[in-house]
Amino acid sequence: MNKKTALGIKIALVILNVVLVYVLFESINKPIRYERIRADRHEVVKRTLEQIRELQVTYRGETGEFAGSFDELFLFADTGHVRIEERKDSSFPYFDEVYQTEMLRDTVVVRVIDRVPVKQHLFGADFDLDRLRFIPFTSRSREFSMASSNIYRQESRLPTFEVYAKDEDIMADLESEYGDYIDFDFQLQIGNIAEPSISGNW
Repeated sequence: MNKKTALGIKIALVILNVVLVYVLFESINKPIRYERIRADRHEVVKRTLEQIRELQVTYRGETGEFAGSFDELFLFADTGHVRIEERKDSSFPYFDEVYQTEMLRDTVVVRVIDRVPVKQHLFGADFDLDRLRFIPFTSRSREFSMASSNIYRQESRLPTFEVYAKDEDIMADLESEYGDYIDFDFQLQIGNIAEPSISGNW
């Protein structure tokens, strides 16, 4: 074997080693990188879900129900008002039949001092409500799923709702690169249509 051939083999082996090291590095680093991106995106999606929950809870406070669609929710946010209340401890005299004497009974006096537009109260007057409809990182192409219902417990009717985003939607723009790591069964969710809960699943 002449020197030229030997040098060519050495160079080829060096290149092969570099490629193998890179492939090994990527096989270890890629899932770590994916989990970091996923965690960052989940934090943003959770904050959006919490804002939707705030609006749902306010909606229920005024209507006794949860909204079943973003259109309902946004109409309420644009046209509805929240009562600003002042609460004061007070007491009043009453005659106690048992002790045959006048006594004081404690109470709380509630006074409505203002009515503020819902959107302004929760998010500020310039807040873009439509931003809540769309799953972050999807260029407004994919919406959160929302539903509301009622369940019955011990003859009581309890309104319920749920809003969720699937991981495959949250990570949709990265599917070509990280498709092997996306959990197609997982979703970030707030509320539960079958339970009287407004908690998130995280």
